[in-house]
Amino acid sequence: MHKPDAETANHRQPALRRSLSMPLVVFYGLGNIVGAFLASYAFLGFEDTVNVAEEVQQPRYNLPRAILLAPGISTLPYFAVALVTTMVILMSLGFPLEGLARATSFFILLVFVLVNLSLWRIKHRADDDCRGFSVYRRVPAAGAAGALVFIVLQLASSHSGHG
Repeated sequence: MHKPDAETANHRQPALRRSLSMPLVVFYGLGNIVGAFLASYAFLGFEDTVNVAEEVQQPRYNLPRAILLAPGISTLPYFAVALVTTMVILMSLGFPLEGLARATSFFILLVFVLVNLSLWRIKHRADDDCRGFSVYRRVPAAGAAGALVFIVLQLASSHSGHG
């Protein structure tokens, strides 16, 4: 095999850098455009609060509150997504991919357990006169139990070092 000398390798490196950095520039530019679109879309209906002022009860009191609260409330999910995305990126830099996948799986299963227990509790407190879709209380209990089994298996396999 022919081994390239240092001069040939240094000559090729700037072209390689340019070819790798060009998609990043396009990616970040596209990200800014998409971000601006999402921001404008999120606040698009903001001016509609004034259009429905005549239908609001006590408009002198409720309309200013709505105008001030609407942007703040609609911004919270965007900040939550940005925070979670930042945390995932930082975790991916500091942890191996397998560890990140295990942590993600654990938290998703934990959320699944909590949601099923909440459904079980709601079903436990609800009246029997439910006219909509209804399931037995054992269905969310079984979902929570199944997710707990997977959490225990995941924790046991991580402590034994087999997976």
